[in-house]
Amino acid sequence: MTLLYENDHEVRRIFMDGRDHPKDLYATVMGHSIGRWDGDTLVIDTVNLTDRTWLDDHGNRHSDALHVVERWTRTGANALHYEETIDDRKFY
Repeated sequence: MTLLYENDHEVRRIFMDGRDHPKDLYATVMGHSIGRWDGDTLVIDTVNLTDRTWLDDHGNRHSDALHVVERWTRTGANALHYEETIDDRKFY
């Protein structure tokens, strides 16, 4: 799966083929994402994010240890429920 972002023209690839995160990764702005389906919910696991980005538009920082798990569930014809879990053992 590929997500294209208007902001800075970023490209995010989410591997959906059952692979694990590689052990030797170079940190990037988008990190390394793997996805899987849990029933009707798309679960995306992301690691290896560079520490040069913010968590939000208020400037809240994170370290290079950031681990993000997103859960996307369609709740209606025109609605999605989004949940994000952030784990950063160095900052939070």
